[in-house]
Amino acid sequence: MIWFIPSWYQDESIVVKEMNWNRTASSSRFDDTVSQVKIFKEEDKEVSLMILSYSPHLRHFLYREEIMDVDYTSVFDDLQDIQSKRIGLYSYKDLNWPSDVEWIYTPYIVLAKRKGALFAKIYFGKEGYMIGVDLFQNERKRLIFDDRGFLSCVQYYKEDNLQYEEYYNERGEWQFRHEFNSGEVVINETQKHRFRKLRYESIEEMMKEYLQKKLYYYSFDDYVVIAADEHHNDLIMKSIWKQKVILSLFGNRFDIVKGEYLYHRVDVIITDSNDKKNLIEDSYKVNNVYTISPLDTRFKLGQSQRTMRLKIYFILDDTSFSYLEEIMKYMISHPLVDLYIGLYHFEDYYDGIIQDKINQMLSQLEAPFKIDERVFLKIISDERDLITLLSDIRIIVDVRETSDSYTQIAGMSTGIPQIVKQESNYVYHKKNGFCLDHGYSVAEGLYFYLEDLDHWNDSLVYSYHLMQEYSGKKIMKKWREIIDNASKY
Repeated sequence: MIWFIPSWYQDESIVVKEMNWNRTASSSRFDDTVSQVKIFKEEDKEVSLMILSYSPHLRHFLYREEIMDVDYTSVFDDLQDIQSKRIGLYSYKDLNWPSDVEWIYTPYIVLAKRKGALFAKIYFGKEGYMIGVDLFQNERKRLIFDDRGFLSCVQYYKEDNLQYEEYYNERGEWQFRHEFNSGEVVINETQKHRFRKLRYESIEEMMKEYLQKKLYYYSFDDYVVIAADEHHNDLIMKSIWKQKVILSLFGNRFDIVKGEYLYHRVDVIITDSNDKKNLIEDSYKVNNVYTISPLDTRFKLGQSQRTMRLKIYFILDDTSFSYLEEIMKYMISHPLVDLYIGLYHFEDYYDGIIQDKINQMLSQLEAPFKIDERVFLKIISDERDLITLLSDIRIIVDVRETSDSYTQIAGMSTGIPQIVKQESNYVYHKKNGFCLDHGYSVAEGLYFYLEDLDHWNDSLVYSYHLMQEYSGKKIMKKWREIIDNASKY
């Protein structure tokens, strides 16, 4: 059995509480675990997920990611004594509301008013199911509902400060209380037979006790694939018995320079680029590091060659606005070019900061266009958003210091050339990309691929051949090699 422990957290919390559907989380992050599990499932390998985060809407997430059929163990389900795994229905009308409540329906939330004052806000998930209710009269409370159709957690506030939260089983019985001021966890005395203590110093201490007991009964022949993340690295390594551990380093989720203590304790390390592999080997003197694509590629040619408009996809996050200005100047002299600006971190978008900066730049350049004419802002919250956007994009510009592997692989799979800072496993200079560290500018890359169809076609052909190296079968062959080597350590 191969166990995958994903990094499904939001910011600094081990708790994942989905927001209402009209507003995504503050940032997006493509996930290696989802892709790895899909590859193993397609090869009929026995895999399972171990979910460490509190995820009351896990079933809907698994459904969206098309891994609903994958077996999983949820740590919080066991801690809360929840048995069911089936999605259930629960309406806000099922709650016990006062008879004089007035309902106000908005496109995003439902408001409840009583005697002219706000009484409650009801929030909904992406699929339209209820995920939470804020109650405002008397003591403020937030009710968090599980997608299996029951109340999962109640948060109690005092003057808008969270004081404590209680976690429930599916029968409405509270199991433990997390106190925020002290960080301590208090166990309901009726549940003392399930725990060694009635009070823990933290959520992590309680989880460590659970994991050590759980992993003790796992076969020593099992493999545990950990998506490297500071939320759980230390917790897992202190809980593992003799299972083989594979550490997955993907994207910028985990700072490589902070991992020395891990690299010498795990059996195998996998990365998504040779640069990371070489850095770890050279800096930390380990020889069990492998580069492997986090997802398999399926060639799906984009539709950009069928349209007159030449669409540029530019990733703005962590990128100097000088590159954006360079693209704007190119657009002024090329009226058939449109710009789609991708945003992976969204706070500035919601605050209007990005729009203000772009409008100021367009005004200074005296550009004959404005936002929503030839310049479009696109929030990228998950893989589907990116794939949909790339369907008719002509060229990708990702000049962040560290480009995103998922975007590079998606671009390669759709035959789109990419302007990047430096070469990678998936982008090569003047073959299927244009690398600025060769002494070139973004504008020169745009000229190279947008004004010479031969260059664009050459990139398409090169991407197609390069993609063959990252097919599911070849990735699975590499995984078998990794697992065989892990068994030697």
